[in-house]
Amino acid sequence: MRARLAKRRRLCYASGMGNGQTADLILAAGGQLIAQAGPEGASVRAIAERAGIPPPTLQHHFRSKAHLLEAIYAQAVTSHLAGSAAVLSALAPGGEGGEPDSVRRAVRRDITVALAAEWLREGAAAIHTAVVLHLLVQAVRDPAYAALAERWAAETAAALAHAALLEPDEALFLVELLVGLVLASGPALFRRESDVLNRELVSLACRVEEAGAGYWLAHFRALRGKRPGKGPAEVERQGGVPADILHAGVTLTAETGADALSYRKIAARAQVAPSSVLYHFPDRRALLTALYRAVHQRFMAAEPLTQMAQWPHFSASGPHGRMADVFTYMIVEQRVGDVPLFLASCELFLMGWREPDLASDALAMRLERGAPDGRISADRQEALTAHLQSLWSIGVALTQFARPSANRVADVGRRLRAGMRIMTGEG
Repeated sequence: MRARLAKRRRLCYASGMGNGQTADLILAAGGQLIAQAGPEGASVRAIAERAGIPPPTLQHHFRSKAHLLEAIYAQAVTSHLAGSAAVLSALAPGGEGGEPDSVRRAVRRDITVALAAEWLREGAAAIHTAVVLHLLVQAVRDPAYAALAERWAAETAAALAHAALLEPDEALFLVELLVGLVLASGPALFRRESDVLNRELVSLACRVEEAGAGYWLAHFRALRGKRPGKGPAEVERQGGVPADILHAGVTLTAETGADALSYRKIAARAQVAPSSVLYHFPDRRALLTALYRAVHQRFMAAEPLTQMAQWPHFSASGPHGRMADVFTYMIVEQRVGDVPLFLASCELFLMGWREPDLASDALAMRLERGAPDGRISADRQEALTAHLQSLWSIGVALTQFARPSANRVADVGRRLRAGMRIMTGEG
């Protein structure tokens, strides 16, 4: 390692690299590591090694891990906004929006699909997207990152509104949807499938009528099939050590992120021996897959409609209001410890971005969205709508929780109602 650092330093000095270039090297290395290993895995030492500099040099530029993370996130936001702007400027239709409504919807669909493809484009674009997603998650836990997260969301929505001739609420709705879609689209192994699903969902969101809507979602779900074995819901109902392990794993995932998970930490939280975790979940893939299923089933099997009977914010004013209340309750009220439960779902999707071994399970995780307690509607359009609402709700949760709020229930509910009106063309 010392030989590599020395060689890199000689190359830097020979090329006349100054402080600004060194800082750029550090930020680029940090962004790559966050995309590959998450904030927990992007240690100062690891970033310094990736950048080819000694740790003291890094600390000369960034005096703490917090300052370094903030700079990495800020650079990723700037680069991500620039990439989005380039795509939008190339696709913006121009004019005053005098085309028929069906044409405008199709143009908005195509622009949104192109934006999703840019965010997921292999290389620097996907790295910047992964870092931005980590920023949104980080901002939910730490208000210090809220301003940067809000800047990204606001500027992305404004650029999309300008390019596609959208009202602010419509543009924000599509940004929320894109957040949910790209979060669940990470594994490169299934990029084609994700691209097809994303186009199908964006078409529905933009009310572009297509023959066979819902075909691809049904097709991919059928291909994946059902995995045999005892599900987490049954495990948790039966209680005992496996249930304690799952509960500890879900809580830790939401609190600290999937990157920080270890058998030792889960065992300590569950108050069992590490060998017990290993016995019930013999490898990391089995553990993470079980955790995702546990999170999903907590959302869908918690019978929120029954619990909401006593919820003071329940209004059930029309079908949109009722559905918005259900999602608001799930997003705001369902928690593990002191943090929202949805964070565990986000963290596990992000693991699929970084671990190729999880790609197949990550696709299955995505396909389970919108299937309450494993029950999928036989009607393809209904199943597609439920899938769209489920993934969009992740984007709503992240963008809303990543910004300060005096009334979280009201803010989340307002965004959900606005989006549902847009989806149906009622607002």
